[in-house]
Amino acid sequence: MPISPHRVRASRIYFTPVVPTELTVSLSSERQPTVPSVIAFRILDAAVGAGADRKALCEGAGFNPAAYPFASGQVPIATQFALWEAAMTCLRDPGFPIAVTESHRLETYGVLALIAITSKDLQEALAYVMRFYRLWTSSARWDLEQGENQCHLVFVQPGDLRLGQRCDHEFALAEMTTAIRGATDRERWSPLEVRLQHARPPSVERHEALFGAPMVFGAARPELVLRARDLELPMVRRDRLLVRFFEHHAEELVQKLGDMPDEILRIRSVILEGMRGRVPRLPDVAAQLAIGARTLRRRLDQQGHSFKTLVDQTRCELARRYLEQSRQSIGEIAYLLGFSAPSAFHRAFKRWTSEAPQQYRDRAKRSRAC
Repeated sequence: MPISPHRVRASRIYFTPVVPTELTVSLSSERQPTVPSVIAFRILDAAVGAGADRKALCEGAGFNPAAYPFASGQVPIATQFALWEAAMTCLRDPGFPIAVTESHRLETYGVLALIAITSKDLQEALAYVMRFYRLWTSSARWDLEQGENQCHLVFVQPGDLRLGQRCDHEFALAEMTTAIRGATDRERWSPLEVRLQHARPPSVERHEALFGAPMVFGAARPELVLRARDLELPMVRRDRLLVRFFEHHAEELVQKLGDMPDEILRIRSVILEGMRGRVPRLPDVAAQLAIGARTLRRRLDQQGHSFKTLVDQTRCELARRYLEQSRQSIGEIAYLLGFSAPSAFHRAFKRWTSEAPQQYRDRAKRSRAC
């Protein structure tokens, strides 16, 4: 079947990085925005899986995987855009940004995901995401505009709409759609409409298959149009106590931004997620981070931390929140924190705080009364 010359021209335009005459935001500035390197690794792995050469992609994008142990840390947004462009130029697949979403896992987003999935409903979850999104990246944010029948979930990311950023916009909307489905346990949920600023790609079959909604290109901004009633969708793991704990934890992380290494923050988030009636083991946490147990132990040593210390810190913080904010018995709290018996929890808590659990709870209650 002959290929239309118009389709060839559109394909060339879509896959060719545009060099603008004037940048909206200079990505080479000293304080350029950053994004978690885990997304760069997802792009890289998906491209290699589709047939691209890993070394060529990394060299073309200026991305050095060895500089980011167990896919932690932040990379400049310009590097991620360059990686998108290198992959798209090689694969020439307009559906590639959507394909990368197939590796989506809520836990990738750490405490941001935890606070969202334990929220009451989608509206509360989105409010937390907007409030704490800076824990994920300094390159973008989400805004929610509510109307009587519809609401607009807008992805705000300053830039020049070159190929790399166009891919990032598609990926961000696809990730949010997938996250909403997972957090609400509604796999068939779809937005009313998906809007993107750039021109229509040569093919949108993969886009339509994932979103299950009309695609609008050349729009004023990248956004998902939702039904107003969608905001009432309950979160499948809603938990009033846990969401308060995660909110407190997120607030502390915001205050500590820049003070604690990114890899330590991510490890603590994985430990926190696994603290549900058992104590996460180092091999399990390493598996969640997609690295070997020895590598995790070595990296912790290099940062001056031990796995046991991080687990104890997490258990102590969670124990404080349970004692302060719940009516659960000491025995129930001990079970939730993975202790074999209340007496073991009693000894550990007294070692952490120099107070017995009941003594701490009584003091917290008196403080609230005052």
